[in-house]
Order: sequence, then structure tokens, then C-alpha cells
Amino acid sequence: MKNFNCRALEEYSKHLENKKNETVEKPFSYRLNAFIIERTKNLKFEAVKNLNEVSFFEFKKNFCIEGKMLISSDFCKNTIFGSEKVNILFRAWHDDQHLKLNLGFDYSEEMAVCFSQLNELPTNWIFEKKLIISEIIGQALFHKKTGQFVGDQIKFTHDFLKVHRNKSIQQILNEICN
Repeated sequence: MKNFNCRALEEYSKHLENKKNETVEKPFSYRLNAFIIERTKNLKFEAVKNLNEVSFFEFKKNFCIEGKMLISSDFCKNTIFGSEKVNILFRAWHDDQHLKLNLGFDYSEEMAVCFSQLNELPTNWIFEKKLIISEIIGQALFHKKTGQFVGDQIKFTHDFLKVHRNKSIQQILNEICN
């Protein structure tokens, strides 16, 4: 994945040109979106509306039976990716990590999946790593504390970045993972 930049950005440009009936807002990071598109190119999944929450066992069983992941397409508007389709691709990448690592959906397992995804990004992508931490660990922590999902993901991420703007990735992880 190290040499993905040119090809993936070209693919992302095509992705934006082919938009029909979808509002595309500016993503927080074009290169993260391009990375996600490239990273998920060969994943087998189906985006599903009104997908009920399932246990990891049910998720994995379905994957084994159907040969594809079922990814929720609900609540994909107003996200850091600026596109419903890229948000779904991010979810597919994330759930693929759950399967590869054989980790469920509780808070500590979400942290481990996040760490795996952070390790796939180029070392110097500090801003994008902060976005991934906010998207996965930040939102999982919010859900753990409130029992609710984040309503406005863009505002949530803006606030997260504001609080952590001068902190290293290590400092952020030490602070929110304890």
C-alpha cells in the first residue's frame, strides 16, 4: 500500500466525478479517502439499510455463510469522509479488521482494531491518524459513556481535533485509552 497515492487519488477523482444523487461535501482528508478506496478495493461486502446490530459471532457466521460482510449504510451522512460511499468503505475496512483479528465489538476490542488500522497508515500521517482515533475510539468511548451514538460526527471530530491539536498520537492514546 506504500505506493497507492497517485493511483488511489486518481480513483478518488473518478469516484467524485461519478456521483449521482449523492451530496459530496469536502472530506477532512482527501488522501485518507483515497487510501480507504484503495484499501477496500477487493473486500466483499454489501451495504444494507436498517441493519440490526448483531454480535460478533453473528457477524462472523453471516460472513462465513454469505461470503461477504453486511455493512450498515445508516447514519452515513454528515461524516468526516464527505461521502456516504466512502463512509461505507471505511466501515468495510474497519469490519474487515474485526474479522482478520477475530475481535468483537466491545470497547477494548474496538481500540485494538483501531490500533491495527493506524498501523496501516503511513507513519507521517498524523492528522489522518487523529481522524481515525476520533472516528473509532472517540465515538466508541462516547457510546460507552452515554449509551448513544454520536449524532453530529463532523462536530464531534472538530471538537476532538480542537482538544487534541497539539498532542502527539501517543499522548492522545494514553489519555483516552486509560
